[in-house]
Amino acid sequence: MPVIATAGHVDHGKSALIEALTGRNPDRLGEEKRRGLTIDLGFAWTTLPSGCSVAFVDVPGHQRFIGNMLAGVGSVSSALLIVAADEGWKPQTEEHLAVLDLLDTKRVLVALTKIDLANEVSLLMADIRKRLVGTVAQDAQIIPVSVRSGRGLDDLREALDHIAVDPDDVGRPQIWVDRAFVVAGAGIVVTGTLLGGSLGTGDEVAIWPGDLAARVRSVESHERKQDRVAPGNRIGVNLAGLGRGDVERGARIALPGSMRSTSRIQVTLRLPRYVSELGERGDYHLHVGTASVAATLRPLDKEHALVDLAHPLWLQAGDRFVVRDSGRRLVIAGGMVLDPAPVGRRSEIASRSLRLAEAVQGGPDQVATALLEARGRARQADLAAWSGGGHADAIGESELLLSSGKAAELAGEAVVAVDQHHQSRPLEEGLSLGRLASLLEVDEPLARTIVALTASLELRGSAVAARGSAPQEIDERWQSLATTLQTAAPPTLDELGVDSELIRRLLRDGQLVRVADNLVYLPASLEEVIATVRAIDAPFTVSEFRRLLGITRKHAVPLLEYFDREGITLRTGDQRTAR
Repeated sequence: MPVIATAGHVDHGKSALIEALTGRNPDRLGEEKRRGLTIDLGFAWTTLPSGCSVAFVDVPGHQRFIGNMLAGVGSVSSALLIVAADEGWKPQTEEHLAVLDLLDTKRVLVALTKIDLANEVSLLMADIRKRLVGTVAQDAQIIPVSVRSGRGLDDLREALDHIAVDPDDVGRPQIWVDRAFVVAGAGIVVTGTLLGGSLGTGDEVAIWPGDLAARVRSVESHERKQDRVAPGNRIGVNLAGLGRGDVERGARIALPGSMRSTSRIQVTLRLPRYVSELGERGDYHLHVGTASVAATLRPLDKEHALVDLAHPLWLQAGDRFVVRDSGRRLVIAGGMVLDPAPVGRRSEIASRSLRLAEAVQGGPDQVATALLEARGRARQADLAAWSGGGHADAIGESELLLSSGKAAELAGEAVVAVDQHHQSRPLEEGLSLGRLASLLEVDEPLARTIVALTASLELRGSAVAARGSAPQEIDERWQSLATTLQTAAPPTLDELGVDSELIRRLLRDGQLVRVADNLVYLPASLEEVIATVRAIDAPFTVSEFRRLLGITRKHAVPLLEYFDREGITLRTGDQRTAR
């Protein structure tokens, strides 16, 4: 059921027109009914001649309640702008049209009400048409109507069919909460317009502020309980797992993990036609969805800005907003979120504005790609949250992704690192993959991908080497060392004083065996000792073992502990037996 918001000056007949169309008075509050003045949001629905059902969010027209009006139109894409024939175009008409224009409301219809109180209806329609030029409503139909006589209502119902369009289901349900209250015996209930995807009983959701977790106990749409509600509908959600006061108007509900909070955003910025210049100073409030937060504007150029928020919101690229100057009680700007969490210096951020604006027009995948390009590296979950579910054109298949530019940069760093390793440790096969990943600040799967994409590098086991390189041949030092180690009681590594790189190379090549941290053996010498042990046909002690081999405890103990680990001997108390 598509949702249409009203807009227009106070006392121009918005609520009366909605009641005439739906048979329901949208004013909910007793004070509204006593004063005949809409103060807060009202809701009603009806079925159009085509059979399409449509819901209305009726907003207040008085300047004092502009915040409520912004909460009503912030999450819909169709609007009914209402102008009274007996008063014509008024200040709040202009401001409400500016809001629709700044929010880029795609489908707008104009109703000229109270035509029974005016004579020159055609002149009024011409004046309205002139005022619509240059806005999202410049091609809008203008339908003259009278609630008293019923004249034009059928034409209006037919015209509403053309702006009543269901949004797409992209599998990412979201609700900007416009009402939250407690129902006795049921608990917390919130209402809003469901966008992005369906929501049903049993679904798990998250809520901001607070990043709260809740479960959908039940859902209702237009006074009917349902198992699942499709996007584009007004929805009431009974939430389990929350306490009184946990959720208020301005909260945003989404799937767990699908959104990220932010206090600084990069945005497009436009001024309404009645504002000539925007200063950095002002009592500014940013209105997005049903939320309102104090904000500081920092222009990057005439069409883009950084916005610092007084407290964090869940936002994603493409979110539309307006800015109101509370001091002047006037909507003074609006625009669209480009980057929900911009990084870098101000000049760097500014340089990305046009690229990001183009990406937003191209959809979430292009946004994710542009956001990744801006960062060089990012996690897929963050890119999806910032872009509204996009998948970036990226390097890498793990959670951490790289832009093509960043991958090329890291490939260059990898080549340098491997080259330096070859120079400093020529006897080794190459730089370990784990060490390279640490140097590049990526995980091992991504480091492996970078190596695979780098023509001058190759992976040899767990080592990364320059393609075509070979470790330096072991020189005569090995011959001297081998002669020294041809004994059952060789010197320790500390006593040998040999280059540790040479020892690592010999261990890797199998020319040495490490028995203990500070003790290595030639394989042949070790085999002779093992043969001696296996020839012992009775349990033996350390003392008997060292006397048999003519060695001291310095060698006997680490040898026997090595044999225990390798399963060559079995220790029982102070004795061992050969296996």
